[in-house]
Amino acid sequence: MICIYTDKYTSRLKYIVDHIFKRILRQSINIVNKVEDLPTNSTSPTIIYSETLRVKGAFHIIPNGLLFKKGVRQYDIEMINWEGEQAFFSTTGGDIPFDIFSAAFYLLSRYEEYLPIEDNFDDKGYFKSEKSLAYKEGFLEKPIIDIWVTKLEEKLESFFPEYQVSNEKRFRCLPIIAVNTPYRYRTHSILGNILRLGKKVVERDWSELKKQLRVLLRIEQDPYCNIEKIVELHNRNSLRPLFALRVSNKKWYRRPVYLAYNTYKKFLCRNYQVALCASGRAVLSATQLKLEQKLLSRIFRMRVVISMSCRSEFSISKYYKNLSNAKIKEDFSMSYPDRIGFRTSTCTPFRIYDLNKEEYYRMDVHSVPVADWSAKKMNISRDRFIDSTLKIANLVKSVNGELVIAYHNDTFVDSSIWKGWSSAYEYTVRYASLLETNRIEEVEKMNL
Repeated sequence: MICIYTDKYTSRLKYIVDHIFKRILRQSINIVNKVEDLPTNSTSPTIIYSETLRVKGAFHIIPNGLLFKKGVRQYDIEMINWEGEQAFFSTTGGDIPFDIFSAAFYLLSRYEEYLPIEDNFDDKGYFKSEKSLAYKEGFLEKPIIDIWVTKLEEKLESFFPEYQVSNEKRFRCLPIIAVNTPYRYRTHSILGNILRLGKKVVERDWSELKKQLRVLLRIEQDPYCNIEKIVELHNRNSLRPLFALRVSNKKWYRRPVYLAYNTYKKFLCRNYQVALCASGRAVLSATQLKLEQKLLSRIFRMRVVISMSCRSEFSISKYYKNLSNAKIKEDFSMSYPDRIGFRTSTCTPFRIYDLNKEEYYRMDVHSVPVADWSAKKMNISRDRFIDSTLKIANLVKSVNGELVIAYHNDTFVDSSIWKGWSSAYEYTVRYASLLETNRIEEVEKMNL
């Protein structure tokens, strides 16, 4: 049991110490704000989070005040170097040179996305990734919170000889397959297919015309109906993916997407978890979100309580309020639509803190640092994608975190746009799966 003393007990402080000690370090904690409640046994690990109180034999972290305030205000952030890693909210007089609790809270709560700075948002009102502190300071592809906390634990170990590191936490790789379009041709209406065939004749695209006709005549399987191929790929690498299915579209020439899931349903119900891939409309509308959740639950005859956004473009406060109202228990939307990296700077599942309400929602949110849609927006090469993914995987492994890799089902089709990306995906997940049972040095020496 770690005892944490604070001058003032707030929901912000409880939120961030829960994430740091319970979720990342897997330690039990006791927060007190009275000196007489401090443990008398000097061997008990004690952290003093106070500007004034000093206790002999305790570990001191000096607060900068962020966790004792309400609302948001702009901070002039200056970076410092802490044992080779960047940090901010520097303080003096403590056993570490910055307020790790406030810095972690600032990043995890997405504090900067609440600041009313017009230039930080695009014309749709979504936060620009290039305006984030992590991007500007060059640590977007690092789970910097987990790295800080790992260093903090090393100091606690040396400070308190009786401190026991938990062995509960393990690195894991979690792949997600987002199915926005279950079929390339078969979801179109009769009129839609006639128009598409006519367009190919006009454009003299005979190869594509032949493919479409063969699929419509049931001579050949639709290229997007590749779930068995995807599952086989993961089975080869001892991984069980999560499938996020979209059930809504607004194209007049398409039949409702959910009609296509009969083939998927027979296979997925027996073996895999199913999540809702929320449409762009569902991200903005609580009513639409509940309709899509209800429809997917009806199709699979189970209550769907896992979600992800198909775009990763949303207002954090509004979107997670809607998810909470829909009783979603897990979400995999936390990424940038145009950057690879950690939007919340952590690789440990966490809870969303709403700065407008000064409370957090009771759902597990997972960071998604690697996604094909982000790579596409960045216009990076296949080799650059692999290189970035492996570096991220190594960092996550070093802090025993969770690595989420998200792909769409159509990315596994070797079209001109995604040619070679299926093999890139398999290479990265094979590498990550080997990290689950091997050290980084051992995996790097393997012939993949």
